[in-house]
Amino acid sequence: TAAVDLSCVWHNLEYMACTWRPGENASSDTNYTLFYWFDGLENPKRCGNSSVDQGIFKCIFNLAFPKVTSTYPAISILIRDDSEEIMPVCASKNPTALVKPATPRQLTLSKTNDRIDVKWSESETFPKSCLHYEVKCCNGDLDIGQIIPVS
Repeated sequence: TAAVDLSCVWHNLEYMACTWRPGENASSDTNYTLFYWFDGLENPKRCGNSSVDQGIFKCIFNLAFPKVTSTYPAISILIRDDSEEIMPVCASKNPTALVKPATPRQLTLSKTNDRIDVKWSESETFPKSCLHYEVKCCNGDLDIGQIIPVS
């Protein structure tokens, strides 16, 4: 009955979004709650911004530290139900392995002959050496495309 397929992304060092699916034998009215904590936080916090879409649970919570540093504490995540029938699941996540930078701003496209040039502003949050960029080229269908690494 425990939640499965827990996945979290830390968006631009500002907020974390976690998703999971209900456990195999969980009833359809199971109301999962996500709690999180880390060193420096006095008490565990309850994630209040949660939703369910097509059987996938999602919870978003603010996660920002006073200053950017090279090390961040591990984030502990607990997902449980108010009833005793659901087995809780606990996970420890390294937030630096979950970071997704904000979408680049000031994007410009230009076409010259058979060449397309793409330019964008660099991240204000991350040093240039920390990021690897890639561009997805699609021809109509946004789900199907070619991923091109940027060098």
